[in-house]
Amino acid sequence: MYRDRTLGLVVFGSFVALAGLLFGVIAWWAHGNHGSVLKPALLAVLFVGLGVGSILQKRWARALILIVSWSWLVLGAICTSLFGFLFPDQIRDLLFIPTNTPQRDLDTGLRQAKIMSVILLIIILAGLLIAVPAVLVLFYRSANVKATCEARNPRASWTDACPLPVLGASLWIACSSVTMGIGALSRHSIFAAFGTFIVGPASSLLYLLFVAISGYCAWSLYKMDRRALWLFAATLILLTVSSAITYSRHDVTEIYALMGYPAQKIATMKQMRYLRGNGLRITTILTSIPALGYLYYLRRYFPPVKIPGG
Repeated sequence: MYRDRTLGLVVFGSFVALAGLLFGVIAWWAHGNHGSVLKPALLAVLFVGLGVGSILQKRWARALILIVSWSWLVLGAICTSLFGFLFPDQIRDLLFIPTNTPQRDLDTGLRQAKIMSVILLIIILAGLLIAVPAVLVLFYRSANVKATCEARNPRASWTDACPLPVLGASLWIACSSVTMGIGALSRHSIFAAFGTFIVGPASSLLYLLFVAISGYCAWSLYKMDRRALWLFAATLILLTVSSAITYSRHDVTEIYALMGYPAQKIATMKQMRYLRGNGLRITTILTSIPALGYLYYLRRYFPPVKIPGG
């Protein structure tokens, strides 16, 4: 027996769909900028679809919301913990007090107010990036929620073809493949390769190569082929080392210069610590380590390789 969670699925599904509508509003506001409208538009479609699926108690909706929520939670925790490193200038500006500030303003708590504003900002970030996805994870991972969705939909869904952690990795790799495909089709295709920037058709061919590898790994993981784990891990290590070497020798803003960005915008980017010096190299390595650890963790879901005659 299980406790019916239909009401919870409707309530949480409505919340997810509402988040999708908010992304839709953001996309509408940014409709004049094609580069800025794509991401919120895709997120709007994703969240509205998942929200409706939850309201209808679909198996696939529960599985995908769990994957999105876990990803949201992990990335949110990383971004929140690195907030001071990524945006030191913005924090410094918030805490800045001019030297000509009257003593009476300092006595009335101006410095404390500025400190509180930074603390409040961190709390808001932690709420949006950690607390919200954590609540979604706690609800949708419940055995009662799973049983409710399975009772409403007895037939297995495509999301049941492999364990949920493996499905999540497969979908994320598929998304990376699509992202690299967009890079290959860009008229300003630029590939960071072991200390240099490759541009033009050669860059597009390299992107297409990794699109093929990532696409193969995504599909093979979904089909529970153990070899895809090691192939994608090797690919990720290769790309990480290549990017780390390149960004140790070049500033990432050089990419934007090659893409024809205005000098004023590039000057603004140079003020961001994570886009200059060792910032991006460190960020690249720090984000790759958890991904490699997760791939290693996924080994437990794959049967051991049988040795002929063993």
